[in-house]
Amino acid sequence: MELIQLPKIRDERGCLSFFESENHIPFEIKGVNLLNIYDTDEQYEFTDNKNTNFFFVALSGSFLFGNGSSDDFIDGVFLENANKGMYIAKNTDFTLLRFAENTAVLIISSTEEFNVRKI
Repeated sequence: MELIQLPKIRDERGCLSFFESENHIPFEIKGVNLLNIYDTDEQYEFTDNKNTNFFFVALSGSFLFGNGSSDDFIDGVFLENANKGMYIAKNTDFTLLRFAENTAVLIISSTEEFNVRKI
């Protein structure tokens, strides 16, 4: 798991962040998904993704990464800035939880399909 600062371009209109496959994120992009959260109590569990790398960006709002173990480094990491993304290597189980209202999460993956379930 690695927090990655994304490059950004600023001008009078605002700030544009971007990333490229195998450049800013360490894998080839095969899947792009958007998760819109309207219920802040929702949780999404990612398990058994032995061959899938992930990269998450909070386009709006915020959320927490967890894995059910208070001793593990993944617990307590909030993603709340569109200029940063979280890389999670394959074969790592984790949960997205504690969403802010109207959160939009960009999910980039190294496979077209992956295992996720709403809990």
